[in-house]
Amino acid sequence: LVSPLAKKEGERGRQATFGLCVESVGDVRIRAREDRVHLAGNLSKTRACGKRAELQQANPVQCSQSQVWLEEVRAEVPDLHQYDLTTLLERVQDSDVLDLLKALQSTCKNSGGVDASNWFELTKACIKDPHLAAGQKGREILNFVINQVENLEGDACVELVETLLNSIGPQSNENHAKCLDLLPKLLSKISKLELVVVKRGASKDSSSRASEFTGEDYRSHVIDELCRLEWPKPLVITIATTIRDLHLSDGHLKQAIKRIARESRSLDLQELPPLVYQLLLLTTHGHRQVILRHILSLFNDLDTQCQYNLAEGVRMSQDEVTESCVEEGELVPVEGIVLLHFTFAVKQDLALGQELLRILKMRLCDLAPFEAALLLSLSRIQRYECKALEILRKAADQDFTHRRKVSSSMWVGGLEDLKQPSSIEQVFRIVLRRSARGWDHVVPGIISFTFHLLESFARKCNLIEESASAGGNLQTSSTLAKSVATTAAKCSIGLIEQAFRLHASVREEILGQIFSRILTRDDSVPCFINLLSRIASRCAKDILGCMPKVKEALEYVGYMTPFTAVAFVRALEPVLRLQPSLHDYLMIILRKSLFSREPESRLVALDCLLHLAVQTPRSNAMSQSASADDDLGLEIVGQLRRCLLQQANMRERLYSGFCDLARTKPHLLEYVTNVLVLHLQRYCQDNPEGRVLNLEKCLDNAGGICEPMPNLLQAIASCIFFQESFEDGGGGGASEMHSLARTQMQKLLTWIERSELEDFDLSTSTEFKESDDGRKHLSMAKLLLGVYETLLEYELMCTKGSQNSAHDRPQKIFDKMQELSDILRENTKGSKGRKGASYVEETFFSFRFSARSLSITGKEGSAASQGTVNDSLVWSIPFMSMVIQTCTKQISQLRTESLSPELRKELFQNCCLHVAPLLVRQFFANSESKRCLPMTISAGKKANAMLPKPLSLMALKSLEAYIQFACSRFTKEQIGQTATELAKELRLGLGEGGCADDRSVDAGTKSVDCKISACIKLFQTLFENLLREDDSSQCACVMEVLISLQGVLSCDELGDHLEWTKQACMENGCDVESGTGIVKALVTSYLQMTAGDREMEAARSLASDVLRIAFEEDEENPVEESVHPEHKIVCEENLATVIVVVNELTKLCCEDVEWILAYVDASARPDIHENDEVSDLPENIAAVRSSNRVEDEALCRLSRLVDIMLQLSKCYRIELSSIEVIISGLARVYRSAEYTARRILTHKTKPRKTFITLVQKIGGVLNEEMYQLLMRYANHDTKQMVRQKIQKEAKLLPNLVYHVERLEAHLIKVQKEHGKKLDLMRNFKRSVSRDFKIDHAELLNELNKDEDKENDAGKGKKKRGKGNGKKNKVEDCGEDDNDVEVLSIEPGPSSSQRPAPWASQQSGASASQRSAKRART
Repeated sequence: LVSPLAKKEGERGRQATFGLCVESVGDVRIRAREDRVHLAGNLSKTRACGKRAELQQANPVQCSQSQVWLEEVRAEVPDLHQYDLTTLLERVQDSDVLDLLKALQSTCKNSGGVDASNWFELTKACIKDPHLAAGQKGREILNFVINQVENLEGDACVELVETLLNSIGPQSNENHAKCLDLLPKLLSKISKLELVVVKRGASKDSSSRASEFTGEDYRSHVIDELCRLEWPKPLVITIATTIRDLHLSDGHLKQAIKRIARESRSLDLQELPPLVYQLLLLTTHGHRQVILRHILSLFNDLDTQCQYNLAEGVRMSQDEVTESCVEEGELVPVEGIVLLHFTFAVKQDLALGQELLRILKMRLCDLAPFEAALLLSLSRIQRYECKALEILRKAADQDFTHRRKVSSSMWVGGLEDLKQPSSIEQVFRIVLRRSARGWDHVVPGIISFTFHLLESFARKCNLIEESASAGGNLQTSSTLAKSVATTAAKCSIGLIEQAFRLHASVREEILGQIFSRILTRDDSVPCFINLLSRIASRCAKDILGCMPKVKEALEYVGYMTPFTAVAFVRALEPVLRLQPSLHDYLMIILRKSLFSREPESRLVALDCLLHLAVQTPRSNAMSQSASADDDLGLEIVGQLRRCLLQQANMRERLYSGFCDLARTKPHLLEYVTNVLVLHLQRYCQDNPEGRVLNLEKCLDNAGGICEPMPNLLQAIASCIFFQESFEDGGGGGASEMHSLARTQMQKLLTWIERSELEDFDLSTSTEFKESDDGRKHLSMAKLLLGVYETLLEYELMCTKGSQNSAHDRPQKIFDKMQELSDILRENTKGSKGRKGASYVEETFFSFRFSARSLSITGKEGSAASQGTVNDSLVWSIPFMSMVIQTCTKQISQLRTESLSPELRKELFQNCCLHVAPLLVRQFFANSESKRCLPMTISAGKKANAMLPKPLSLMALKSLEAYIQFACSRFTKEQIGQTATELAKELRLGLGEGGCADDRSVDAGTKSVDCKISACIKLFQTLFENLLREDDSSQCACVMEVLISLQGVLSCDELGDHLEWTKQACMENGCDVESGTGIVKALVTSYLQMTAGDREMEAARSLASDVLRIAFEEDEENPVEESVHPEHKIVCEENLATVIVVVNELTKLCCEDVEWILAYVDASARPDIHENDEVSDLPENIAAVRSSNRVEDEALCRLSRLVDIMLQLSKCYRIELSSIEVIISGLARVYRSAEYTARRILTHKTKPRKTFITLVQKIGGVLNEEMYQLLMRYANHDTKQMVRQKIQKEAKLLPNLVYHVERLEAHLIKVQKEHGKKLDLMRNFKRSVSRDFKIDHAELLNELNKDEDKENDAGKGKKKRGKGNGKKNKVEDCGEDDNDVEVLSIEPGPSSSQRPAPWASQQSGASASQRSAKRART
C-alpha cells in the first residue's frame, strides 16, 4: 500500500505493532488475523479517500496482493470472538484504535455477516471492564460504539441498560462514568419498542424472573431506578450530564434535581463548578427556580461554615482543625469559577437572569457574600445593571434602617423575636477581601455599587458635621432618614477606600470618579471630599502613582466654591507632603487664580493660600528648620498683599485668615502685624486733638462699604492679644512693630472716647431710606457700630486695666454703642427690606470676649473683685444683657454654616468648655441678685413686652441654644466633656447639700453616659427649685435642655430618669402656666421615655385624664366630683397641649408599626413556604413563629393606639384646634389600619386573630365616635374662624374619609377571598353616606356676599375702631342663621332641610351609584 498512512505503518513494522500480542497470548492465529485486519484497514482508508485508481496505476503488484489479504480478512472477521476483539483492542496503540474499528466496520459490511453481535459484545465488555474504557482509547471506542447503537436489537439494548445500572455502585470510577453516555441513546431506542421483556437475575435458591414493560414505561422505570441508586462521587457529574440528555418529564426532572441537590453536598469543592455548570444547562428544561435556589443554598451554607471556621480557628490550634473544615482559600477559587458560569449563563438565557434577580430580591434581609458577589457580577451586564444595583441598595437601606430603628425606638429595640438582617457592610468587606484572592471580576461591580450608594444618600447627610444626636433615642422621620443616610455614606466610603487599597487596577478609576463629582457643585460634594481625605490619609503613596489625574483635578480648583476648594486642598495635604513638585504646582495654579478676572476664583485662591499658610504641608525631610516654614509663610503673605486693594469681601476673608495665621504661626506675627498696621495708616490722619480714623475713606461713591474697618481693627487686636499671650508664656519680648500697633490702638481708643455721633452725621433723626444719603448713613452706622464693638473688646481683652487706660472708658464706649444700636433699631423698622434690623443681628465680638465678659459676676475671686475690670461694668445690667445676647447671636450665626475640622475644634473649646459653663454661672449670679433689664430697653407695643426681662432667663435661653447646638454638631464624647464642665458649675450654684450624691456618682464613673446622666440629674434638681419658685419660663428652658441631653443617651440609659419625669407630671398641676412650653416639654419627655412600653400605659393614662376633664356632663353621664386625673399636669388649661403631644406620639408609633410589618414582609422567605420539605424543618418553623409573634405585637400596638384615639374622640369640651389635631391623628391610625389590610391582600395570607380583633374594635367602637366627632366639628361655634375652618376642611376631612373608605374597600376584598366565615364588615355601618363635594371658590364667594350685605346694612359699625373692622365682618358672617354649609351631602334633601353632616341616614342609591359618586369625589 502506497498511501502515507500505509507507508508510516510500514516503517514502524508489524512486529513493533503486534509483537507483544503474540508473546502475551501465544496464539499465532491471532497474530495473522491482526496483520490482515491491519492491512485491510489501511486499504479501506485508501479506498475511502478515492485513491484506489492511483494506487493501481502506481503499483499494480502490491494492489493485487492487498486484495488477496482483504479477502482473507473478510473470511476471518466473522469468526472473531469477544475475547479476540477486546484483546485486539487492548493491544492496539491509541492512535490506531479508530482505524482498526473503521476497518472492522468496513469488512463486516462488505462481508455481509452479522456485525451487531460483535458491537454488542464489545459494548458489554467496555461496561464490565473499566480499563478498556480508560484514557483516550476508551473515549474513541465509546464514541464509535454509540454510533452503532442503532444497529443493535431491542433485547441487546435492554441488556446493555441493565448492565449499566448494575455497574453503578460503590466501586464505580471515572471509567464507568464514560459508559453512561450510552444511556440516552439506548433509552431513546428502547422507548420506541412496543414490548420490552426484562430478565432479572435472582439468588441461588430462586429462579430468574421476567418483567414486561412498554418502551416508555421501561424508560420511566430506568429513570426512577437511576434516581434511587446510590451514586458514587465520581459519577455524580456524569449522571447529571446524562439526565440533561435524557429530556425528562416534569416530574422526573424535579425528582432528579432533588437527588442531585442531595448528592452535591457530599462532593469535594473542586467538583462543584462542573456540577453547577451542568445544573445551569439543565435550567433550559425547566424548574429554574428550584435549581437556582439549591445552588444559592449550597454556597451560602459553605460560606456560613467557612465564616464559622474562621471565627473558631482563632480559638483553636492547627492540630484541632478537622479535615471537614472549609478553608476560605479553597472555597474562594471555586466560587469564583461558579460566578463566571453564572455570568455566562445569564448572558445566554434572559429568563434565567430574571428568575435569579427575582429570587435574590426575596432575600433582601439575608444576603450572603456569594449572593452579593453574584449581584455585583450581574450589575456589569447592561440588561441587569439597574435591577441588580437597586436590590443591593434596598438591602443596604433595610440594614441601616433596622440599625437606627433598634437604637432610636425603644419598642422596636425591645422586640426579641425581630430577626436581625445581614450586615451589608460586613458582607461587602468579605467580598472585597475575596476579590483579592480570585474574584477580580466583581471589583468593577463593587466600585459601581459603592459610588451608586454614596450618591443616593450623600445629599441627605453631612459627614463633616457628625453629631451625637444621630445615635440618640426617639428620632422622627426626618432625623431617622438623615442618620440612615449618614451610616450608608460612611459604609460606602469605607468600602471604596478598602477597594482602593487592595486593587491597583481600579485606583485611577476611583480617583477619576471622585474628582469628577467634586467639580460639580452638588450637595453631595462634602461626602466625596471626605472620601478623598480618607484615601489620601491612608493611601498617600498609592495616590502618587496617579499623579496625572491629581494634577488635572488641581487645574480646576479655581472653578470650585471656596469651601469646596479649601476642603479639597486639605484632603490632599498628605500627598502634598510626600510630593514637593505637586505642592509647587498647586502654588502656581493658585497664583494664577489670584489674578483672575472672576471674583470667585480670586476668593478661592485667597482661601486656599491662607489655608496653606496656616496648615503648612511640608514633611520633616522638606523642612529641616523653621526657616522653610518662614519662607513659605512670607511668600504667601507677600502674595496676599494684593488682596488689600480688592473688593470688601476679599478684605474680610484676608483679615480673618490673618487672625488664624497669627494664632497658629507665632513666628509670622510680626510680618502680619506689619502688613495690617501699614494698611491701617492709610485711613488715619493727624489733627490737633490726636490720631483720627477717617471713616469717610471706607465708603465708595455709591455709599457702600469698600473697606471693612471693623474687621481690620479686629485682626490687629487679635495680633496684639496673641503676642501678649506669647509673652506671658515666656516667648520673648515684644517687637517694635507690636509696640507701634499698641500705640495706634491706644490712640484710636482715645479718639473714639472723645468723638460723638454727630461727628459722623448720625443722630436720632437720621434716616436710613433707599436713597444715596440713606445708604451712606446706613453704611457709616454699620462701620461705626463695628468699630465700637472691636475697640470695646480690645479695651477689655488687651489693656488689662493698665494705668494708661481711662477708668470709665469701657462704659463710655458701651453707652455710645447702645445709643447707636437704638437709633439703628428704631429708624430702620419702617425701611424697605429692613436692612438695618438684619444687621443688628450680626456681631463682631469674639468668643474670647464672651467668655471674658461672662466671668464678671461680682463674686469673690472673679475678674471684677481682682480689679482687672472697672466696677461700672460689673453691675451694668444693659452690658451683661448685651453680652448674653451676643452669645446667642454668635451661636445662631453658626447654625447654618458648614464647619471645617479646625473651626469645629475651636468652637468646641470656646462654646462648650468655656462659654456654656459661664452661662450657668451667670444664671446663678443673676438669680441671686434678681437683676432684670430696665423697662425702657424692653418696651414695646405688646403688653408682655413691657415686663422686665430677667438676666437669669436670658442666660438660660442662651444656654439652651448652646446645648442644642452642641448636641447637633459634636460627638457624644465631646458632649460628655461639656456635661462634666456644666456639672461643676451646677454644683457650685446649687450648693453642697443637695448634690452630694450626684457628685459622688459623677466622680466614681468615667463613661460618657454616666457623665451626661449626672448632669441631667443636676438639671432636674434645678428644675425642682425653679418650680418651687413658680418661675415657669425658666423651668421651660431647663426642660428643653433636659430633652436635648436625654436625646443623646441610648435607650438603656433613660430608665434612671423616667421615674423623676413621671413624678413631675403627676405632682405638678394647674399652677404651671400652659403658655410657657413647660407642659409640652414635660409631657414630651415623659412619653418619649415610656415609648418602649408594650401596653403604652403612659399615653393611655394621659388620654384617660383628658377624657375625664373634657367629657360632656349630662343627665345620663354625670361627672363625679371625686374623679380626678391621675396626672395633675392634665388640667383644663393644658388640654390642648397634652392632646398635641399624645397625637404626635401616636403618629410616631404608627410609623413604627408600619415599618415593622414591612420589615416582616421583606424578611419573609416565600421559597420556604412553597417547599413542604424545607418548611417542615425545625429552624424554619421557629423562624415563621417568630415572624408571627412580631406581627401580632405590631397589630396589638396598633390596637392600643386605637384605644388612645377612641378616648380622645370622646372629648366634648375642647377647642376647635384640638378637634382638628384629633382628626389628623385619626387619619393616621386609619391609614395604618388600611396598610395592614392591604398587605393581607398583597401577600394572600390568612388574617390573624389580632387583625380581626383590631378591625372589630375599629368598626364597632371607633367609627361611631369618629362620626360623632366630625358632627361636633361641623357644628362647632366658629364665629371668628370661618375662613380658617374652611381652609382646613378642604384638606383635613377628605384625607380622613379617604383612608376610611380605603380601609373598608380592602376589608371587603379580604372577606370575599376568605369566604363567609370571616365577617370583617359586621360592625361597619354600610349605610353612612360620606359622599361630599367642597367647592372652595363658591364658599368664599358666599362669604364675601354676606360681608357685603352686612356692610351695607350697618355702616356705622366701622366707626368702632380701626383694628376691629375686619374682626366685626367675620363675626357678622357667622351670626346669620342661613350660614354657608361646609359639607353638601349627596344625595339628600334641599339645603333648608339638609341633615347634619356625617349623620347616619339610609341612602336610596344603589351600590354602583355610590361608588360612582365616590369616584367623582
